[in-house]
Amino acid sequence: MVKFTPNYLSKKISEQIIYYNPDFRSRQDSIRYGLEWMLAAINQILLVFIIACYFDCVIQAMVILSAGGFLRMFSGGSHFKGYYSCLFFSTFQIMVITYISIEFAFHFSRGMKWMLIGLIVLSFFIILKKSPKLHKKMQVFSPQQRTKIKYRSIGVFLGLMLVSLLVDSQLQYGIWIAMIMQSITLTDSWHKIILSFDKRFNKK
Repeated sequence: MVKFTPNYLSKKISEQIIYYNPDFRSRQDSIRYGLEWMLAAINQILLVFIIACYFDCVIQAMVILSAGGFLRMFSGGSHFKGYYSCLFFSTFQIMVITYISIEFAFHFSRGMKWMLIGLIVLSFFIILKKSPKLHKKMQVFSPQQRTKIKYRSIGVFLGLMLVSLLVDSQLQYGIWIAMIMQSITLTDSWHKIILSFDKRFNKK
């Protein structure tokens, strides 16, 4: 089962690409990274879609997944060492955000909206300061490339804010909460929490 993780598959595929296209050898790690991200995204989409179909909230769940995933694509963020831990935790998080955005939309509109707006503003400054957080993949990108990624993270954040103003309240709050949660993954506190869980679950 472990051999079907995106990391393993992306390594094997990139090796084959380089074998038949040796001119790309200097870009092998970038190719592997892109493939790994794509395969992980496909798995995430399928799992969320299946669960969302069962709970009849496909549109909300897929919008929340897209918002958080698109922002994470550029901003990066702390995550579990194990692929399946990441997959199941992120799926659980998406479904919880979906539930909150649907069931609490009325309460947000009645008085809690300003709390979310305050958290969104805080999230913007976290993105501004902390992105991109790429961890072990940091060496793949030069300082200039990382600066460009930061600007893209900010652009995506602002773009998502604009989109959220054009949709209904349930989707709007779902997008906001997804953006807030993604910004939290950039913080040092979240990184320490993830490390703590990793040590606990990987302890023999």
